[in-house]
Amino acid sequence: LALLPVTGLLHWMFINPHSDLASQAAGTASRKDELTWLIRYLPPLSIALGCALPCLPGHWANVLATAIAGLLLVMLMVEIVVTLRKHPGLESRLGVTGALLCGMVLDISFIQRTWAYPLLDTSWLQTMMGTGLMVWIAGFFRQAAQRENRLKTNLVQMDTAARALHRIYNTSPVALLSINADGTLQRWNQRAADAFGGDLARQPAPHINALLGTAVSQQLLADLGKSGHYHSELTLTRAGQNRVWVLEAGIRDGGGFEIGMHEVTAHARRAATFQEIAERDEMTGLPNLVGLRRILGKQLSQLRASSPLSCVYVDILEFGDINHVFGRDAGDAVLRAVAEHLSKQISPPAAVGRVRDDQFLLVLPGNELTLTRTQATLLLTMLSRTPVEYRGMSIPLQVSIGAVECVAGMNAEQLIESARLACQLSRQEGAPHPYAVMADSPALADADPSRQFGHQLRQKLPEAQIRLHAQAVTSLHRDTVQSLTVLPRLLTSNGQLQLPNRLLQAAAQQGASGML
Repeated sequence: LALLPVTGLLHWMFINPHSDLASQAAGTASRKDELTWLIRYLPPLSIALGCALPCLPGHWANVLATAIAGLLLVMLMVEIVVTLRKHPGLESRLGVTGALLCGMVLDISFIQRTWAYPLLDTSWLQTMMGTGLMVWIAGFFRQAAQRENRLKTNLVQMDTAARALHRIYNTSPVALLSINADGTLQRWNQRAADAFGGDLARQPAPHINALLGTAVSQQLLADLGKSGHYHSELTLTRAGQNRVWVLEAGIRDGGGFEIGMHEVTAHARRAATFQEIAERDEMTGLPNLVGLRRILGKQLSQLRASSPLSCVYVDILEFGDINHVFGRDAGDAVLRAVAEHLSKQISPPAAVGRVRDDQFLLVLPGNELTLTRTQATLLLTMLSRTPVEYRGMSIPLQVSIGAVECVAGMNAEQLIESARLACQLSRQEGAPHPYAVMADSPALADADPSRQFGHQLRQKLPEAQIRLHAQAVTSLHRDTVQSLTVLPRLLTSNGQLQLPNRLLQAAAQQGASGML
């Protein structure tokens, strides 16, 4: 039974700790594969059999004890084989050699005492035991030294990695924030401190709502809970300056989340400069058609039932004659003068822009049609009574003005087109007052260019021979009554007119002959 501590110590020195690491690394390692199940079952079995020795006759007791010693010696040899196979290092060899010498001494001593069969002298046994113990102790200390060296190496590597991570974290060009699960700030780097100023050093630790704002924080938490990732653009105002950041956030292991922020203020300013160049009219300095579309789109997105939106369309009449009589420089001076007059008549959030060569558009949020008609009348009077002075010449202005009030469901393009049609109707009527209607007025539909083209054809029919092949482009069979303008075609030079046969045939095919 003295072989039990020898085998157990060998197993504790080499097999057990290494087998645990191997099992963690491989994930599927089994103790049966390493034959270490012997250390589990043979010791208690040997002790149980040893307790039965006093109950047996002397001869049988000696036989059983020999069998127990053989089993324990087999267990020791198995442990030696496993040790050398798994860990073929010098410390393993020293430990195995010491364990083997001690085990042989114990086994030989048992045989000599039990069976009175001399194998080795007592001095040899003592020498072998002492040598085995010394070798074993040397292997033990060598193994302990190697474990300490490995531990120190691991600690040095961990310290180096931690220092490198700390250096990268604090010197990163990206602002880094670590947020706890409850939304409070845990740590940050120098770049984040520069971004938020003294807000990060407050005690107690600031909440994410105080840093990013409630709306951004709620959206961030919602996206993290949904997809585990968040990306957006954030504008921070510090010391009167707006700084634009691209914000990325992700959930970290153990709870909480990490935020990275990269400043793109310079890129945002360049993009804003390019956008301003693209949306600005070079001659007058007003927004051009692209800028007006963006302004109207923003106003329409904020439009509510209690907050109306109106547009005033201004067209300079006979502008081509001004360029022809006074020169193009004079025409440019007229455009700049009209732009200046219109800009003085409005204040934010209202806006004015140049739509085309001699046409301007005023965007008046919050104005109903009645108020817009009054303002348009004042504009018409002011522009008509204010000639443009250019190089000693006084250039009179004649303008036509159309005003519309936006209705629900319209976009920027439709609203601009409605205002243009209202201005066109004002020019056609030649009235000394603006033409003001709702943007969905049927009168604007009648001013559509296609209908105007039909009107021109009707005027020219008696003068020239025109063949107009009418064709139905939309369904004629509807429940509601439509207003259809049917253009006759001139067949002969004597002025004989007939109805368009193609339109009649299309109506017959669609079952709309009665309506037509």
